Amino acid sequence: MLGRGHAAVVLHARMEGVGDVAVKVRRADSKRDSLILECAALKAAWPVAPRVYRCTDEFIIMDLVLGPSADEVARSVRGCGEALTLIAKLAEAARWLDRVGVCHEELSDLRGHAFIVGNAVKFIDFESASLRYCCDVCKVMSWALHRSPLLITCTELRRAREGLLEALRAYKRSPGREEFIAIMRAVSEALGHGL
Repeated sequence: MLGRGHAAVVLHARMEGVGDVAVKVRRADSKRDSLILECAALKAAWPVAPRVYRCTDEFIIMDLVLGPSADEVARSVRGCGEALTLIAKLAEAARWLDRVGVCHEELSDLRGHAFIVGNAVKFIDFESASLRYCCDVCKVMSWALHRSPLLITCTELRRAREGLLEALRAYKRSPGREEFIAIMRAVSEALGHGL
């Protein structure tokens, strides 16, 4: 068993022709009557979510995500340059969700929701997700500036807050490429790594 949530349990299994996979199985006592909406969100979110192989009301078979959590990686960051790299990776993955219209709902606390697999970010646990825009980038930046271990390593992140709030408001209204670049520039300038 990999995890247990309100609606389902996640198991490590082996699928013929694929190899190791994660299988999310709806719990008998779940208040949810189906995993189909979560499956639809996962499919729309790929490649920043696990690839889905099969799903029904009762289960989802998907890629097994193995790697350190974003929180674990943040604890091992040395200096503001590495902090900026991690923030940029996470924000770019969250921007993909914004672009395809998947609202994850849980990204303001990345513990258990974001993993670094090689150079890629993978978001998991789309149990509360919906197919709509909700500014996932804003949620990831909230984690970076308020809840992440990055604040210990890079205290300069606190300086980014004022300029970043304005850039985030603009992005939330109009989530385009230029608005996203303005967010990254605000963080980068605060950390002394001007873009």
